Amino acid sequence: MNALNTSMIATALVPLGDDLGVAPSAAIALVSTLYVASAIAQPMLGAVADLVGPRRTFVAGMCVVAVAGLVGGTAGSLAGLLAARVLAGIGTAAGYPTAMVLLRQRESSTGVRVPSSILGAIAIAVQVTSALGLPVGGVLTAMWGWRAVFWVNAPLGVALALAGLAWFPRDDHRGQNLELRSVFGQLDIGGVTLFAGVVTALSLALIPDPRGGWEMYSVAGAAAILFAFRESRARSPFLDVTMIRLHPALAMTLMRNALTSVVMYCYLYGFVQWLQDMRTASSLVAAAVVAPTTLISIATAGLAARSARIRRPLVVGAVLGVAGTAALAGIGLSGSLWWALPTAIGVGLMTGLTTVANQSALLMQAPRERMGNAAGAMRAGANVAAIVSSGVIAFWYPVGANDAGLTGIACTMVILAGVVVVMVVGDRGLPATR
Repeated sequence: MNALNTSMIATALVPLGDDLGVAPSAAIALVSTLYVASAIAQPMLGAVADLVGPRRTFVAGMCVVAVAGLVGGTAGSLAGLLAARVLAGIGTAAGYPTAMVLLRQRESSTGVRVPSSILGAIAIAVQVTSALGLPVGGVLTAMWGWRAVFWVNAPLGVALALAGLAWFPRDDHRGQNLELRSVFGQLDIGGVTLFAGVVTALSLALIPDPRGGWEMYSVAGAAAILFAFRESRARSPFLDVTMIRLHPALAMTLMRNALTSVVMYCYLYGFVQWLQDMRTASSLVAAAVVAPTTLISIATAGLAARSARIRRPLVVGAVLGVAGTAALAGIGLSGSLWWALPTAIGVGLMTGLTTVANQSALLMQAPRERMGNAAGAMRAGANVAAIVSSGVIAFWYPVGANDAGLTGIACTMVILAGVVVVMVVGDRGLPATR
């Protein structure tokens, strides 16, 4: 649901802007709003799952998704649609951290490690739904209008809430006697507020003009310092920076996953925009050009899931990522789409190999009692990575996509992929296998 909502809105921006009299520059806020909301909500809901249990947290999150569908489907203004996107970002944020808590609980209760195939299934599900978002949004908008992109959350949210009640194991007694007021009292609302300030200021600085907005960069930096100071002293931190500091291997995994996500998002959004602006490709043609990347990453994740190895897939994936992003620079320098195939292979293999391996590393490195918080931090990092990638694209495409801008994006990706290589090779705390 989170992956679908991040991408299927793209096809509805123009028609909803025409109906509501909203400029495209304002309508694009519907995209970044969900990223910001999810980045804030995922660590928080991970902490809630640790506190009251994953089943309760998931079901509540899916109910919020259903409400988001009703709000968006009936909204008559941009403000109402933004509220719906915030609710969708919060509700869908319950998915990943509750899944990781459930897996860790099952592993502890049975004494049997979680099969890699399960981790691969999670990775594949995210990649498949991300790829399907654009065509699904296009079909919904074409058949029932742009409001269908919002309405679809209502029945899906209800169905998922019922599925959670039917299939998830019951939570233990720890959360049964906790009142809502008590739950909020144990959450770090001050930390949530500061983190929201960091992410919001960062998004305002990077989107749509990362060359300016130095005031927002300053606000984001100041908020980040205050956030880190507070969280290191909080009794029940929103984002457990002390846990991350005391587990450097976990910190490396979170950073490695975030940098890999920046590379992936830069490729998907930056290359697609170049195809549409420079090659006047339609949305479906552009999606078809980048589809091999998704297919390769899905197939690779499935193969990686059959293995218990962690270190080798990360090394190989990072090296291939450098090669694939260098090939993307070849497209910008030559204008030839022949470079698209090695780019798709390199980026696809990097994504597929590293996603499963990073999830395996997270399960091993995070403390059991803080698994929800750690999983939420990983997904929050991926959402912040999407915001950063938007800033990278906006920096190199100040007035629209062009060959020089695509080359600049590719060079940025090469540097980031190279950093990932160094991090993997130099990480002595990274296990070889699960």
